[in-house]
Amino acid sequence: MNHVLTQILDEIKNIHGRLDQMDSRLDTIETQQKENTTMIKALLHSKEILHAQYDQILITTSQIEGRLEPMEKSISRLDNIEKTVEHLAGDISFLVRKSADHDDEIRQIRKTIKL
Repeated sequence: MNHVLTQILDEIKNIHGRLDQMDSRLDTIETQQKENTTMIKALLHSKEILHAQYDQILITTSQIEGRLEPMEKSISRLDNIEKTVEHLAGDISFLVRKSADHDDEIRQIRKTIKL
């Protein structure tokens, strides 16, 4: 009977050793799980910050687009004004040439009349 008790005691010691190993492994797993949970929370927080920044970028982009539309219209009007000025410059050049021609003709008529 002593022998049986010794075997049972050895088996209990063996089981106890295995339980100690399992406890150690569970402690390691628990520590790793806490680290993972902390990292996940940090990542989720970072995601929320990035989402807020993205929303701010969208708002800023919309504001810039809102300011660009009137600028584009102004540029279009300036292009039209520039074309009109170029056209008027051509007309003025034509009128200056014609005025010079008329001045020459008037001088010749005056010379002819004085003769």
